[in-house]
Amino acid sequence: MTFGLQIPSTTLGRNESTGAWTLCLPTPGASNQVRALAPSSSLAVNEWLANALPGEPDWVELFNQDPVRPVALEGLRLVTPQGIHRFAGPSFVRPGGFQVFLADNERGADHFNFKLPARAGFLELQDPEGILLDRVEYAEAREGVSDGRWPDGGA
Repeated sequence: MTFGLQIPSTTLGRNESTGAWTLCLPTPGASNQVRALAPSSSLAVNEWLANALPGEPDWVELFNQDPVRPVALEGLRLVTPQGIHRFAGPSFVRPGGFQVFLADNERGADHFNFKLPARAGFLELQDPEGILLDRVEYAEAREGVSDGRWPDGGA
C-alpha cells in the first residue's frame, strides 16, 4: 500500500462498509472506527512562494479551515501554468492545520514535480472532477517573498 501525508493520533484502516482505506481512530484489536472528514471545500490555498532565493524551493501552503475535522487530499488536483499535481494515496491535513508542498521538480508526498512561475501565475485547487475549490492569482513575485491570505484562509 502506498500512502501520503498522515496526521498524529490517527491510523489508516479499511472502512468496513465501503472497503476503502480511510482515516480512523486507533482501535488495536477492535473494529475500525472511521474518523469524520471535512469536505474538500474546507481547503484553501493559503500562502505561496513563487520566486524562491537561489538554491531554495518554491512552495505552496494549503490550510484546512475546518477546526474539528481533517480533510482528505486524495484525488484532488493543484493546477498551475507549469503543471498539474494529482494528490495520490490517502493523505490528510489536520483540523485547522497547514501543509506545505515544495514545488521543486521532485517526487514525494509533499513535493510537486514542477516549479511555480514567477510572473503572472495562478494556483487552482480542484476536486477529482475538475470542479474549482479555490483559486489565487498573482502578478510578479518578488524574489524570496511569499504571498498569502490574511487572516489564514481569508479572501
